[in-house]
Amino acid sequence: MYKTEIRKSFTLLVTAALITAFGAIKSWAVPPTTAKSAVSATAAAKSAASSKAAAASKSAPAAKPDAPLTNLSGTWNIKFRETPSTKTHIMAVKVSQKGSALTATGVDEYGDVLLAGTLTAPNKITFKRTYKGPQVNPTAQYEGIIIPATMLTPVTAKGKWSAQPFADKTQKPKASANSGDWDANIFTGPAINK
Repeated sequence: MYKTEIRKSFTLLVTAALITAFGAIKSWAVPPTTAKSAVSATAAAKSAASSKAAAASKSAPAAKPDAPLTNLSGTWNIKFRETPSTKTHIMAVKVSQKGSALTATGVDEYGDVLLAGTLTAPNKITFKRTYKGPQVNPTAQYEGIIIPATMLTPVTAKGKWSAQPFADKTQKPKASANSGDWDANIFTGPAINK
């Protein structure tokens, strides 16, 4: 037992010495003349870069960095209303986001819903709603804005939608379009997205 403790202490002592020696070797490995020229080369490069940046800023306005896109992957509860009716229709969809592209599957009172759309920085959203299988309703176009989450509210979205309704079972569109407004609560996070 005593020998084991001595071995552990000796191993720790040798490891500490090697670490100290390696650090000392690393600092001795760079000759003083090389270190000075590397520092002066770095300073010269920084000076050249700053003069180029100053010249570029005089010739063109500074570009604003792109704002990061809001994460919209999760469960959406979408309510949409058809003008002038006061009836609210509800759609529940599971959204996946890859960059600015959005895809979703879900259901509403008419059947299985498919959504495909895009998010444009900083907060604009557009998507199309279709149905899986035979189209029970025409394709609807949704446009709106994303409203960021707060401490007490989830991410939300709202906007306008429109669709050219079918005149009859031949799925020929009517002359006038249906339209209205929509809003959505977007629930994101690991508990929602399992």
